[in-house]
Amino acid sequence: MRVHAQDEDENLEVQMAPLIDCVFLLLIFFLIATSMKEEKLSVDLELPEAEAAKVILSKAPDYLVVTIDKYGDLYLGENAVDIQSLMTALEKEADKPETQRRIVRLDGDKRTDYGRIVEIVEMAKLYGIREVKLRTLNQ
Repeated sequence: MRVHAQDEDENLEVQMAPLIDCVFLLLIFFLIATSMKEEKLSVDLELPEAEAAKVILSKAPDYLVVTIDKYGDLYLGENAVDIQSLMTALEKEADKPETQRRIVRLDGDKRTDYGRIVEIVEMAKLYGIREVKLRTLNQ
């Protein structure tokens, strides 16, 4: 008795629709997972706590982040800077049109001398930057 294989004319094809569905589901999963990750500080800081700190659930704006560690050292983003470099960066930011200017966010360690924080806020005001936000931990 002979057993006939399938017709040779019939082409076998991989179904692409289920594969595309899986790829889109993975893409959506990773987009959501990366947007929910918690922002980690690159400089070792203990932020001060504030019970009245406002929690912002929407996407945060693009900040110009100035960090002061417990020793009073300055960082612009993740890069260590001196006071002159910080003044230059603030001046460049102030020269931008009002609509393109970033908000200055000051991340100060709770052990930092208060005078150092005031110095940075006053420096921003000197260049006409009105929006300076202080970052705290909310309980």
